[in-house]
Amino acid sequence: MQPLPVVVFPDAEQLVIDYLAGVLGSGVAVGAELPEDVQAAVPVVAVSLLDTDEVLDFVLEDPVLDVEVLAADKASASDLARLVSAHMKVLPSIPVSGAQVYEVERQGLAWLPDDVTDLPRYVLTFRLRVRPA
Repeated sequence: MQPLPVVVFPDAEQLVIDYLAGVLGSGVAVGAELPEDVQAAVPVVAVSLLDTDEVLDFVLEDPVLDVEVLAADKASASDLARLVSAHMKVLPSIPVSGAQVYEVERQGLAWLPDDVTDLPRYVLTFRLRVRPA
């Protein structure tokens, strides 16, 4: 019996962070966590891995990510959330290092003002379908 192959799936959280940081530019802080002084850093985008499901053994994985968008006012947060959503839709057509993204599905968009800072915040949820490159 042959040993099964060892397949390491890409870090979807870091993949999306790198992608969004590149397309949103230096005027938006993008990371895995909110900055310590988030009020001084807005606009901010924080990406968090919620769940993952291996769809096809050794081939495909479906990570689910939350993307928090915070800005100084509700209109700016809304604009940035819609921009993030638009960029995520085209991610399957963009070459990324170490992965192939086949599909991006937005599963939710919610207005949730931050309960700690009271900053305007939208939270988007995305499901990706990825495989190692």
